[in-house]
Amino acid sequence: MKRIEQQLMAFITRIRQGAFAEVTTKTLLTIFPFVLIGCLAKVFVQSVFSKNGFFNQLFHIEQWWPAFSTWQFVFVRLTVLTLSITALLVAYQAAYIMALRYKAPATQASMTSMIALLLFKSPLNRPDLNLNIFDYRNLLLALIIGILVGKIFAYCQKRWRDNGTMTAIVTCITLALLLNQLGKVIDYSYPFKMMMDFLQKISEQSTLKATLLSVLLQTLFSWLGISSADGMKQAIDNSNLNTALANHSCYGVPHLFDNYSLLPYAAIGSTGSALALCLAIMFFYRTKRLQKLSYWTLLPTLFNQSSALMVGFPIILNPLMFIPFMSVPLINTLIAALLMKVQFLPASVYPVLSGTPTIFVPVIASGGNVRSLVVIIALLVIDVLCYYPFIRFAYHLQRKVK
Repeated sequence: MKRIEQQLMAFITRIRQGAFAEVTTKTLLTIFPFVLIGCLAKVFVQSVFSKNGFFNQLFHIEQWWPAFSTWQFVFVRLTVLTLSITALLVAYQAAYIMALRYKAPATQASMTSMIALLLFKSPLNRPDLNLNIFDYRNLLLALIIGILVGKIFAYCQKRWRDNGTMTAIVTCITLALLLNQLGKVIDYSYPFKMMMDFLQKISEQSTLKATLLSVLLQTLFSWLGISSADGMKQAIDNSNLNTALANHSCYGVPHLFDNYSLLPYAAIGSTGSALALCLAIMFFYRTKRLQKLSYWTLLPTLFNQSSALMVGFPIILNPLMFIPFMSVPLINTLIAALLMKVQFLPASVYPVLSGTPTIFVPVIASGGNVRSLVVIIALLVIDVLCYYPFIRFAYHLQRKVK
């Protein structure tokens, strides 16, 4: 067993020493403070400064908070100016680190990378700029562009010393423009749209297999950095809601295993049961940086905003955390489905206020049933224990590398 652990440690170490892994890790750690600020601002937007926000409805904040709409605007703008430009920050920093690795002009490379991403993604026939296309969903694309731009700068600097920087800038901008125009003929986003449409069709089905597949795909997309990490939202099943209202009970609904019923248990704190991961880091990881990370990200994760945790650890594209991150939500889904089948656990059928803390979502959605709270706390404990061996392994791996 120890030999297998040593071989795995050596394999992970080799992966981390590669250019792509090194640039990815350093880039995500660099943008962490901005993502954390954005996540905290989003918590305030959804929970406090929203008409249907959890705390606003609970304490009627809108009625007594001075300049409520002004504060709402401030936090919305802060969210947009941090989370909505995540991909631009990633493209900038990835190119900077890659160019620095090859001793190329890092500042010019990072600026060029950001411009290249803007030119590649933005419709050139429109005067306005939609910042939402540069959010978390384009993180993987931004990483690839940043690394490629860094490599182009390194090559041009080596090939043409005096004119290398200018040659690299012109090359990157020209390629971005050409790829943008080629996108009119070849829709680059078509595979992603197909995946999203497939995911949407699956989520509309009310079978356990469909829900498991939906959870699996959403978690995978989040790990890859091509889908939002902040919440796995689904629409209410009206037939379940009508049945519950007619019978005054959340038991015996027609679609027991629909996404709306099971997702609150599958994604405790968002994809990968992020709240459990945060607690596992807090309890079992013995480095000051990650201890602080767990404290900083605990609040947003409690409100299903896990992007800061995803980039701060980082979880995105981390092979070591792939297995627990993917398997924990599936385990939760199966346990919750089994408890619903034996009628110990009620279905989640009722609407929930915006920004409701993650552990209270199934309680409120099941009409205040205490069993939902007991189950979600039990699942949280199980999830922390599932993450424990991987957190322990990551800690020993970090010590070995140092």
